Amino acid sequence: MINSILIGGHRGSGCTDSTFARSLNITKVAENTIPSILLAIKNGAVFIEIDAIQTADNHIVVTHSNNLADHIFGVDNIGFVGDKTLAEIKQLKTGVNSDGVIPTLKEVLEITKDITLHIEIKDVKGTAADKFIPNRPTVPELLVKELAGYKGKVLFSSFSIWDLEQMQKLLPNTPRAMLFDSAEKTERPIYPDSETDNSIYQHFNVQNISNAYHKASISYVHPCLNSLNDEAIAHCASLGLGVNTWAMNEPLPQNNKQLLDNAINLAQTHKLPFAILTDHVPELKAYLKQ
Repeated sequence: MINSILIGGHRGSGCTDSTFARSLNITKVAENTIPSILLAIKNGAVFIEIDAIQTADNHIVVTHSNNLADHIFGVDNIGFVGDKTLAEIKQLKTGVNSDGVIPTLKEVLEITKDITLHIEIKDVKGTAADKFIPNRPTVPELLVKELAGYKGKVLFSSFSIWDLEQMQKLLPNTPRAMLFDSAEKTERPIYPDSETDNSIYQHFNVQNISNAYHKASISYVHPCLNSLNDEAIAHCASLGLGVNTWAMNEPLPQNNKQLLDNAINLAQTHKLPFAILTDHVPELKAYLKQ
């Protein structure tokens, strides 16, 4: 059963821009870039997770945070992705070594035709930028346009039930996954000032799983590794949902043994489609072989 657990690359071959990632002193190519995605594929990831954010001139770029200060180091008050044009975004260098270039979704699609692509709809959550601007298309609407004619496999994910409901309406045959927050955090609004999208960051439990299943017809759940529990996983199995888990501030696999072993045991017990999204693809492959 362990051999059937799939491994996906988080932001390509792993997070590099968070304070935690930098504290590990692990040299990697900048997250969510073309080289990072290619490296994850080379290392054996069977799917790739990326983040989709909208520019001021309505392009979709692949970067984790709308707040550019999270990715562009040594520059103060650099602003938001949503306030800059694509041309302005392309002038920036990301990552700890300032050698990464933020790609467009179209550029990513050119190299992911033979692998499943998980697109997390990040939008502007966690920043002061507005989610809805009059006469401006939404991220789900832009995704439909960007993916027209694309032949590869895609899965949409979001913490926002609103985003998933929109994708259900716009691309009903493309699977959707509900993201669930770390067990260490409290449930809270994603967009505190939005009257349209009043979604919250949710915990991984039966009630929240059922709500997403019935409102957005999800096919998968994406719970944090530290929130996995038998009751919720059993409920997923009863609904026919697959589980793709991920870790907050992920340590190396050998330093995450208890949580990983719990995930493996739950996958074995409930026999449902199961994957682990990781910053450490080769290391996790080696761990599972043990």
